[in-house]
Amino acid sequence: MHNQHTTQSPSAAACTPRSAFRPSPSYPLIALPPAPPPSTMLGKLSHSLPLPMHLALASASTAASVSTAVLSHMLDGPVRSSWNLLTTLTHAAIKSVMVNHPPQGRHSLGIVRLATQFSVPAFMFDASVEQTSVLVRHPEQVSALVKEALDVAQQPLTNTVDYAGMHTRYVPGEWVRHKSLGPLPTDSVAASDEPVILYLHGGAHIFMSPRTHRVITSKISQACGASVFAADYRLALDGPFPSAIEDALACYLALTGLSLPTDDSGIACQASFRASQSRPSGAAPAIGHHRPVSPSRIFVMGDSSGGCLSLQLMQTLKSLNLPMPAGIAMLSPFLDHEIKSASFHNNWNSDFLSLDLDGIDWAMKIYANGLPRGHPAISPLNGKLWGLPPMLIQSGDSEVVTDDAVHFHRLATAAGNQVELQIYKDMFHVFHTFPFIPQSSDAMDRIGQFVRTFGPSAERDVDSAVSVDSSETSSDTDDAASVSTPSSSRTRATHTSHCKDTCRHAASSILRVSLVGGAITQEHIQAHQI
Repeated sequence: MHNQHTTQSPSAAACTPRSAFRPSPSYPLIALPPAPPPSTMLGKLSHSLPLPMHLALASASTAASVSTAVLSHMLDGPVRSSWNLLTTLTHAAIKSVMVNHPPQGRHSLGIVRLATQFSVPAFMFDASVEQTSVLVRHPEQVSALVKEALDVAQQPLTNTVDYAGMHTRYVPGEWVRHKSLGPLPTDSVAASDEPVILYLHGGAHIFMSPRTHRVITSKISQACGASVFAADYRLALDGPFPSAIEDALACYLALTGLSLPTDDSGIACQASFRASQSRPSGAAPAIGHHRPVSPSRIFVMGDSSGGCLSLQLMQTLKSLNLPMPAGIAMLSPFLDHEIKSASFHNNWNSDFLSLDLDGIDWAMKIYANGLPRGHPAISPLNGKLWGLPPMLIQSGDSEVVTDDAVHFHRLATAAGNQVELQIYKDMFHVFHTFPFIPQSSDAMDRIGQFVRTFGPSAERDVDSAVSVDSSETSSDTDDAASVSTPSSSRTRATHTSHCKDTCRHAASSILRVSLVGGAITQEHIQAHQI
């Protein structure tokens, strides 16, 4: 197998948690394919200028776009009927930033780097945050096992990571816990059956971090009554595929205390939490930080590309015959890296995720790392979907990846999994990020209900029933589909379903789709093939 470029690993002396993860000031750390020029004349002009002039021009463009959107909202109405003025303003501002910074733009990677370094102050969301990291033993063997599990061990990857001589490495991350739940618990209450969340952030595989996603992780902690461990996994520009999956797997092993199968040399690959970087010296360690918990207490969650990584982790666990978590929740998951879905074009105006198409194609080639973008390891939508834990999928009906969620829901249900898809009317990509949008709070409530339904304290029963507090009626779209229509975005679906562990892999299950915030019309059914 010939590899064009090898990413050098840091030396043992430099193997601190942060330097092991960001080993060099050079950026990116991998060989990139030639970048196409921006598709618009403004983009070509702006990215040909020095950075200060580019930022000035981009700021002026954003100001003009926001002003135009606000005037249009006031005179002609919003892009989507339920949007208020603040939603319109937010959408217009983010959309303009996306348009002005196509992935292949000369200044875009540097700005992406800055965005990734940004930290949202935890106090803004009443959360306690504790920095820590996962110690990975025998990372070379971990990498080999992951590649074998994903069926890419013999594939000619463009970039690889050189783990030669490295016996350990670190994956940074942070624990997040909403203050309404009290402080991060200690080992003295390790017997608690409180759920634990492993969160994998989004960012198109190339930017963002746990620090940028504290809005979501703090709200999930509050809604689920759980501590959240957000993994700072390697991004595609730092660590080539499948580095992020290796890091996600290491975090799962550390949470559960599981180890990977031994290789021919008899070496067991393990991971564990190191001493916290922010807890005072001599203070008691926090539950889950150092004491493993059962997989039945763990939920894996992620937004956008983090939803994709969550599913990739499930496929890896399945291939390695490791126990699955209690469930997974995917928020606006980005699962089709071939970008073939109709919603990517139909919802171009209503979603802010409207990047340059040539730039997206270029970025996905970087992430695919020499593999076909339709390979099941890259686009898990095309993988073997049987034998997965209970799943919750939330998506807006106005985002470019709506069809990713809908298509996955159909395929996963046909494979015998227990899946619920909740489609939010008029919502754009990862609307959960914006707490001032009512649908965001409703989505968090439903995530919490999902965790309570399938978490360690839930009673199990073979039968499954769903009651919906709604004045609307339900209609069946086919023999396997029950479509409920809550009367408002604040209506909560109250799950009374309980099932035994075996029902997770049952050959038949209820295909359930909820359009939150309005009735499902024939237009929705036809547009998304619900």
